[in-house]
Amino acid sequence: MEWSQGFVNPLELLLDTDNPRIDITPEMQQEAIRESLLKTERVIELAREIIDAHGLLMGERIIVVKENRNYVVLEGNRRVAACQMLLEPKKVPRAFRAKFPRLDPEEDADLIRTLSSVPADIAPTRDAAEITITRRHTKKGILPWLPAAQHRRIRRLIDSGKSVDDVADIFGVSKSDLTRLLRSSELMRLVTEQGGWTEYEKEFLGNPKLKINPFTRFFTLKGVKETLGMDFDKNGSLTTDLNKRTLNRAVKELARALLIPDPDTGKPRFNTRATPLEVFESAFSSDEKLSGLIPKARRAASIEAIAPPPRKRKSPPNKKTSFFESLQCATGDDILDGVADELSRINYQKFPRAAAVLARSTMECALNWAISLSNLDRELRKTYQQRNPGLENIIRFCVSRHDDIFGQPVKRILEQWLSTHKDYCDLIVHGKFLLANVNSLEHLARETRPFLQRLVDRELFKESDE
Repeated sequence: MEWSQGFVNPLELLLDTDNPRIDITPEMQQEAIRESLLKTERVIELAREIIDAHGLLMGERIIVVKENRNYVVLEGNRRVAACQMLLEPKKVPRAFRAKFPRLDPEEDADLIRTLSSVPADIAPTRDAAEITITRRHTKKGILPWLPAAQHRRIRRLIDSGKSVDDVADIFGVSKSDLTRLLRSSELMRLVTEQGGWTEYEKEFLGNPKLKINPFTRFFTLKGVKETLGMDFDKNGSLTTDLNKRTLNRAVKELARALLIPDPDTGKPRFNTRATPLEVFESAFSSDEKLSGLIPKARRAASIEAIAPPPRKRKSPPNKKTSFFESLQCATGDDILDGVADELSRINYQKFPRAAAVLARSTMECALNWAISLSNLDRELRKTYQQRNPGLENIIRFCVSRHDDIFGQPVKRILEQWLSTHKDYCDLIVHGKFLLANVNSLEHLARETRPFLQRLVDRELFKESDE
């Protein structure tokens, strides 16, 4: 069976109940899917862009498949939902009607005709479209799926019977990277399948923009798996010595500490800088059964504190973290994750020139990723009239649009990079290798590492108003 192309009327299409962007069920009605997309996926903004462009932009073909005599949207659910509501205003949920743009039947007659017949690629089967769709939303370009959506996508593929190797091919990642994502998705599944959440908690757990890194990363810290008697097999499935009820209670309290924002502060009680013991003592102390795990956490912390440092090879010992050894990056952007991983592994004392190049590349990739997540990448290119603006222009753009991208004050580190670190790295990149030295690299790392880690952990972004 082969792909084909054609034109379709958005009003005759069904939005996908298997859309990983939002947490939906197969029984969900089309009206509810549109409402969920409006709440979390910037559909109002997209509708305005469609009006400004007088239709979908060239190359924005949707992907559909015929299932049970109906065409279902596999790729382009946001665009189709926006078109449906522009064509039929009654489809706009009541709570969004005041904000959603409206077309005038007479003045906008040409646009209405254009939106009534949009170009589509017609897939022979859903499986045939998996690789194309998944890679588009986990690489740069289309509005990327956030980690919660990626986890949901992975788990649905695994549950449908696909092997780990199959899913790794679909995502275009290594098996080891996919296994790491599978572990995170298993933890999130444990959370979302729990009962007894309050309405406030359910609202946050159902939001695809939920920041999950502080929670999933917690389980990679030393002493956590030992305290909970848990581990993961090669396919990312969870094993544990705890009984199911105790494990569920433990996961729920950890989610309340690390995942769900406190109603008073708007932030989770703990972030990635908290120690496992601090989290365990706070989360478990008020629960009679879970408090029995705190002594295990204390023993694990004591063992770590008195354990001798790992034996180093030929490299001279460093004091604590001197470069980017502790940097952990799992954004789903292969380029950013790849250069960050190499930066964290490189022996900067032995290869200072390569280390400087990697530090510069990681900074550039991270800022490009932040701009893309803020949906400002087109504006960046337009501002500098360049397809791929250089690092200097990227930093200047981040400074000028600081409040549109970041929710935390980071101008100082950006300006420091512009005035000092960028020039240093550029001189090395352009061949003046004598400038590459260990002391300068350590100074660069001290000023940059905390910023990069918080950035890739999504702690610095401006919160969406929608």
